Amino acid sequence: MRVSYVMDRIRKWIWKWKTAMMTIVLVCSVVVFGLVFHDRIVKFAFEKSLSGTLGVSVAITKLSADPFGGRATLEGIRLDNPAGFPTGILADISKLYLEFEPFSLSKGNIHWKTIDAAFENIRVLCNDEGQINWLCLKPFQSVPAAQSRSDFRLGNLSFSLGSATYTDLSGSVPVQKSYHLKGDNVAYRDIDSVTDMVLIITWEIFRRMGIDSKTSLFDEIKKRYNVPKF
Repeated sequence: MRVSYVMDRIRKWIWKWKTAMMTIVLVCSVVVFGLVFHDRIVKFAFEKSLSGTLGVSVAITKLSADPFGGRATLEGIRLDNPAGFPTGILADISKLYLEFEPFSLSKGNIHWKTIDAAFENIRVLCNDEGQINWLCLKPFQSVPAAQSRSDFRLGNLSFSLGSATYTDLSGSVPVQKSYHLKGDNVAYRDIDSVTDMVLIITWEIFRRMGIDSKTSLFDEIKKRYNVPKF
């Protein structure tokens, strides 16, 4: 009887010990997985977020993020053309620096302090239907900007614009021109929506290339942000 009681206690102790060890191994595995694949997970999340926001395929070569410090740096970003256009690049962003309020992550609506981007290899394409690729990005096709302003806040927007090409496929003979946009440290403050941010960048590209898109999309931001004219 005594031996049976002792053996039962030993078996219970061994079970508890195994359970504790399995829990420790599981926790350590999760921690190691997070440390090893942290940047990959965050990079994948940024790619999906940017792709969903712009409505185009996005690929990021390198990312380093400090969510608790409210900073992230993305390098080697490729934006592809939207649907309805030939396969190819919309733009390359050599570096994108983001600064945000860490506590806003818990609220779901991130307060962006700074977004700083370096655009290279910009490609403006007019297809055979007369549509321009940049004006077919998702922010221009989605809900009105006034509705989206409630969930977006950006304190400082700055960006540089490097080389660019314009290709027109709407005529009988394709036309292509190359530009160096000389847009260093273009800066805006207090941006109210993603749509406004993309419109501002698009307008700065268009005006430097001398493209008159014949659209009313830019009228609102010209008034609100004092955007330069052609």
